[in-house]
Amino acid sequence: MHEVATTRYSSEFLALCGMAIGLVAIVGAIILSVTIVIAVYKRRTLLDEMEATIKIEMVQRGMSAEDVERVLQAKMGVSRAKSLANLFETISSSRKSNAPTQKAKPA
Repeated sequence: MHEVATTRYSSEFLALCGMAIGLVAIVGAIILSVTIVIAVYKRRTLLDEMEATIKIEMVQRGMSAEDVERVLQAKMGVSRAKSLANLFETISSSRKSNAPTQKAKPA
């Protein structure tokens, strides 16, 4: 029985399998780490862009610096990304609704 096990699975074969498993684990960990770092920086970049867009929109609407600061510091009970997204939607929709409309001239 011992001869069957040694001829079928030699120690060299088992060593190669062990090295392959270790190599796959190391490469996988490196790829996962790089992916996480890229995702974190991409998210931060998107949040910064949203915040800059919101600030520009508020300045264009004529809001004071204190108003802009107060709005951006306000916590809405949700994460920063959701609060910025909600704020952006609110500003965009109010800007559209406040757009000058043509009034009918009295006859």
